[in-house]
Amino acid sequence: MVTVRGTLNASMHGIVLANERCFLRGSRYKPFENAAAINLETPGQDTEPELPKPKFDIDPKSYRLLRELAEKKMNDGESIVISITCTGLIRSAENFRIDGDSASGYTGNGFGHMGVYPVELVLKSIKDPEIKKKN
Repeated sequence: MVTVRGTLNASMHGIVLANERCFLRGSRYKPFENAAAINLETPGQDTEPELPKPKFDIDPKSYRLLRELAEKKMNDGESIVISITCTGLIRSAENFRIDGDSASGYTGNGFGHMGVYPVELVLKSIKDPEIKKKN
């Protein structure tokens, strides 16, 4: 188990925890360069059937909080920044790669929407949400 803190990004394609340099926005994904983003997944929602299932479930209170925060981020979008602390199981893609370009979009063999995330965190709990308005 690991515990990490980052900025929550959410869309109809999924939920991501990112650092302040992550520039995933709009309809096209860009290779990460010096940014970092982790796909967030809840146990039982795994999209990778060949990976072993975690031997834990997400805390129900954390699950409700995650859904509420994701909905708030989708509704309020660019006007707020949501930071959270997540605990869970880290998974990394084997031989990760991203193919494509900005015109046609990017796809990868990782996790999350279009497989563009090299790392996934299967959530056990979240805590310490902080919501700030952008200046």
